[in-house]
Amino acid sequence: MNKLFLFPNSKARDHYIIKENGEYYSLDITNYKTIYEFYKNNIESFLKKYSIENNVYMLEKAIAIVNMHSAINEFAQKNKKSILSKQVITYQLASSLYSFLEEISFAELMCNEKIIFNNEHLKDINKIIEIYKLKNASINAIDEFDAFKYFINAVKNKEMQYNYDEINIYNFESLPHLYSILLNTIQTSYNIKINIFLAEECVKNFKSYFNDYNINTYQISNFAKSLINKKNIEKDNIKLITAFGIKQEVNTVLDEIIKLIESNISLEDITIIYSDADKYHDIIVERLKECNINFNERRGNFIWKMPLIPVLMSVFTVLDKKDKINIDVDNLIKILSSPFISNCEEINNYNIRNTLYANEKIVSIMPLDDFIKNVKDNKFILDFIELLKKLIYANTYKTIAIVYIEILKFLKVDLIFDNKLIYKDDNLINIHQNTLRLFIELILKLEATEDEEKIDYYDFYSALSTLIEDSYIKTDKSKYDAITLSNLYDARGIKVKHLFILGMNNDFLMRKPNTFFMSNKLREEINNKYKKHIFNTQSLLSDMYYNLFLNILSSLEDDSKVYFSFRFKDDEGNLDIPFYYLEDIASEIGIKDFNDINSFIYRKNYISDNIHTSKENMMSLFFERENYNNKYLNNKLPLNIKDITKSVYNKINKNEYDDANNNAIEIIQKKLFNSNEGISVSYLLNIMQCPAKVLYNDECKIEAVSSAPVGIDKILKGSIYHDIFHYFYKNIKNKYGDLKLKTSEFDNYSNIAKEVIEDTLIKHKEITDDNDKKIMTYEINNIMKHFISNEIENIEEYGFIPFEFEKSFSYVKVYSYNGLDVKIKGRIDRIDLSYNDDKTINGIRIIDYKGSSYNIKKISNSDNYDDIINNYLQPLLYLKYAIEEYIIKQNKNIDVFKQLEKCELGFSIYKEENVVNKENNYIKFDDKETILTILGYNGENILHNYFDKVLRHIAEGELIFIAGENQCRDCIYYNLCKEHYVYE
Repeated sequence: MNKLFLFPNSKARDHYIIKENGEYYSLDITNYKTIYEFYKNNIESFLKKYSIENNVYMLEKAIAIVNMHSAINEFAQKNKKSILSKQVITYQLASSLYSFLEEISFAELMCNEKIIFNNEHLKDINKIIEIYKLKNASINAIDEFDAFKYFINAVKNKEMQYNYDEINIYNFESLPHLYSILLNTIQTSYNIKINIFLAEECVKNFKSYFNDYNINTYQISNFAKSLINKKNIEKDNIKLITAFGIKQEVNTVLDEIIKLIESNISLEDITIIYSDADKYHDIIVERLKECNINFNERRGNFIWKMPLIPVLMSVFTVLDKKDKINIDVDNLIKILSSPFISNCEEINNYNIRNTLYANEKIVSIMPLDDFIKNVKDNKFILDFIELLKKLIYANTYKTIAIVYIEILKFLKVDLIFDNKLIYKDDNLINIHQNTLRLFIELILKLEATEDEEKIDYYDFYSALSTLIEDSYIKTDKSKYDAITLSNLYDARGIKVKHLFILGMNNDFLMRKPNTFFMSNKLREEINNKYKKHIFNTQSLLSDMYYNLFLNILSSLEDDSKVYFSFRFKDDEGNLDIPFYYLEDIASEIGIKDFNDINSFIYRKNYISDNIHTSKENMMSLFFERENYNNKYLNNKLPLNIKDITKSVYNKINKNEYDDANNNAIEIIQKKLFNSNEGISVSYLLNIMQCPAKVLYNDECKIEAVSSAPVGIDKILKGSIYHDIFHYFYKNIKNKYGDLKLKTSEFDNYSNIAKEVIEDTLIKHKEITDDNDKKIMTYEINNIMKHFISNEIENIEEYGFIPFEFEKSFSYVKVYSYNGLDVKIKGRIDRIDLSYNDDKTINGIRIIDYKGSSYNIKKISNSDNYDDIINNYLQPLLYLKYAIEEYIIKQNKNIDVFKQLEKCELGFSIYKEENVVNKENNYIKFDDKETILTILGYNGENILHNYFDKVLRHIAEGELIFIAGENQCRDCIYYNLCKEHYVYE
């Protein structure tokens, strides 16, 4: 009987294979696959044929999101009354809607009907998706969700080949819809039996996800059984570790691990798993190294981390002979350009990419015969290809290994360790030598295989990859006794005696935010209508995450011990755990008295440091309530944790504000009139809109008790755009000698922009996600083309040329009253100047770049002065500074008004989408007469009068309240303010 075994990841597969074979992997791993590998091989095989037959190609995700962004913009422009037209249309929004396509595709496939949404918002979504699909069709493209639907239809029509009698599934806590739909279709269309193997005690938690398959149960240890069922647990086998933040949590865990090591517990019997790799991984690794404790990581290991290995493994992926022989030119270049390759007498490995791609007939993926015709004069490459052809036609472990070693000799990989060639550092040489030695040992291990059964070279590649992944972990125990580190997903199936689980906080109850702008209520209505969980509801996701946790616990042995580790606040001081949840956990695992401090493991010295912090950390109160009572309170704190919580959080906010009122004027006056460098223009504008709101929302606000992580920071994104605009012009100046752009040089400017974008994104290491980088690269390249075009038009029409970027200033006076001065500081994104024939300045323009979420209101010349100032205070003050700096200071003893009458004055404000979208022109204000009047250069003093209405009251000690729709929105003092705006 031909059986296929599927696992959630390679680590779960490895554990099963080792357990079945006693010690090491079986080299025959053909029928043991991760579910992703099984799905990927199947759909890629289908798409190769489908793409050729239908003349379509697959869109990269980044490009698909850009197309979705374009579709949303097109829809919003045509439907001005829609909710979308009132939102800021960002790539993040487009990405959310693109993800929503996945849910719609799954719903249609699972319910066998097209989803037609009657809800008003979802009708809009359907229209946007129609526009998006038309855009894709116009370029003969399909996205990943179209591809999946076509693939499933092909499986239904039995166009794929499956030679299995059974499919057995292990170590899953859920089946993602993508794979579940595929397996259901295979089961129905091919009559293949599918078995799910679950721990007996976990069936009730898992069964709802596997209704369509045969569920098989297996026994687990009594300890694991009691832990999962929350009963009959011996207190000695469970420990609770507590700390105040991640670093302190890790330190406290290390205390316990060191105790185990000192009691002669083998490191191999200790495993640390963590709920959030981003939060924990680096801190744990750093501390283990500081404590000189050996460890290995279930993801990655010593040999894979060495750059030599990916280069050598690429040898297997240069040629592909599934249909006809194709060559992957990029992989060929990766090998030949590597510094680890020493046989480079006939090629220059530093410019091999440029050399090959200089021939327009060579593309990244192409037929091998065509490629050979275009490199017929390069004997080295032709000889290398002949060896690669021998490799892909070899058909046993022994013959493939022999050819592969012949290739390594041909490339002279071993000569990289000659000191005369590349490396001078002995340590570095030793590391690379050791890596190559381990790698060759694995090749020889496969070469020694007696199995003469015919195999494909790619099976050899898979077997070698598996051995590499495991080479560091499963070596001689006496030599490499080490603690295992693992994230949750790689801990499935792990066997261990001492298990430390870090981050037992909300991390174990993670919930995915709502996709797009659907409410929970609307989601549930849709779920109920279609009878199945077709959307990723919050409850479904949290259940899945909990089941993953149970899956790990089910592998524990009877003599195992588990250490649950909690953190009570994050590194910023915000409360980071639901305390009622912690109390429930304590009671469930046998701690009857939650107030028994001895039930917890914690560092005593950490407690006093956290008593009565600005966040008033409740766990500090809980552990040290007696000391806290004596020091801070007349009344004793209650013993019950819930009552302690209430005593902290049930304060009356009004008292806080009343206290603030007593010294409100002093707080505002000190910052407004006595700042050393000056205040920001945004702070000054907030003061002008409502001083009381500034006081209560900024100066006297109550600290928040929780904080949420965000994606790419808006300020970071803005900084990237600023850098690109700046360095673009800097490179222009270096190449051309001036900044006067010309239409004839547009293509050259575009090439400079591409280089600047690439260099800038490399410098900004804060962006770690590859999809984010791809989308930003595509987006910025698109914007820069329009930016350059706009700059050329402005220079040709108005003569303005960039003069200064990121111009900083401070201590500039803008208002005085009774001896008190208000001074500002700031940074001007860009100052442009225009010149007379005699090189004297005859124009100043301020450029202010804003982020995509910034709300800019267009003001017409007919609006009153206060409206203009309220909306444009920052560029007006920046323009005033530039006039003083570049005209008045440079031309003393002149009639200022007459001089400015001859100048062009103005400012422009635009966001990145304003550059691209011609219909939504960026804001340009160049009414010189209005500007001169507001700034006080023609005898009137509008700006002074504007400031005087508010700042004079503050100088005289009076706090004033200014009600308005914008001022009162999101003000935390709103309900207590007598002057607040009444919203309809």
